[in-house]
Amino acid sequence: MSDKPKINVIKNIRKLHNLYKNIGVYCRVSTNSHKQLHSLTQQISYYVKLFHGHPTYRLYDIYIDIGSGNESSERSQYQRMLNDCRNKKLNTIITKSIRRFGRNTVEVISAVRELRNLGINIIFESENLDTRDSNNEFLISILSGLAEAENESRRLNIIWGLEKQAKNGTSELYRRRCYGYKKDKIGNLTINESEAETVRFIFSSYIAGKSYKQISKELTENGISSPTGKSTWCNKTIENILSNEKYCGEVILFKNISESKLSGFSSDIIKHRNSYHMIESHPEIISKEDFNLVQELKKKRSRKKPKDSSNVI
Repeated sequence: MSDKPKINVIKNIRKLHNLYKNIGVYCRVSTNSHKQLHSLTQQISYYVKLFHGHPTYRLYDIYIDIGSGNESSERSQYQRMLNDCRNKKLNTIITKSIRRFGRNTVEVISAVRELRNLGINIIFESENLDTRDSNNEFLISILSGLAEAENESRRLNIIWGLEKQAKNGTSELYRRRCYGYKKDKIGNLTINESEAETVRFIFSSYIAGKSYKQISKELTENGISSPTGKSTWCNKTIENILSNEKYCGEVILFKNISESKLSGFSSDIIKHRNSYHMIESHPEIISKEDFNLVQELKKKRSRKKPKDSSNVI
């Protein structure tokens, strides 16, 4: 007989209620970074293994969203999951945590109550909470509120860091590449001559009196690829190029950023956010005089006639 005791590992596998039939799994990560996608893969693998070999528990579907939880309207898979619940396709939803499930306390509690009325419960794995127990609702509201406050604090820290870098001139956003430019070995913007020629053509054509539509049509007919590599140009692309101060060697950070692009920042934060203007940031493609002239012409033309809504896609 061996002196060393023999140890068998008894794996702790979560057991689900016998009445559970159709299971829906909801997974969400905030970005498509390698680290978060790896986390998503692990989540999916875990749930597939959890239900493998248990015919009583039918894994009906896995709903996967990639993006901020603050953009609920854009969480298409979350909405699809709720619709499947309303159509009686699911008996139970399992998700990693309260934070991953809803954007705020109101949304979480609203979903919990709606699904409970439909006879569907939600299991929050990290918190070990099951909405079958109505007593858990109060605890869920508290934990959801804490997660919401933590997310808001993190968002404030992020925008504070971005503004600090913008203010002291160290932000990488100043060196973000756009059509007409490329980056050198150390990351500075330099002129891409072939694209810059197209940029100069766009500005000179507009100064000569041509419209967005005429310019986009001419570029398309000449076989010049758009900034996205397409064979056709759209009017909006022409307008964006003509409005971009980067072509005269300047950069303005945090201008005209909508609330949705700030991923959940409150309207007060957006209203009081500063913009940061760096002059002579990089080589100019268009002179400052021509850029200013184009801005004046745009204002005059917009007052003379309705905005051209036609577009070339």
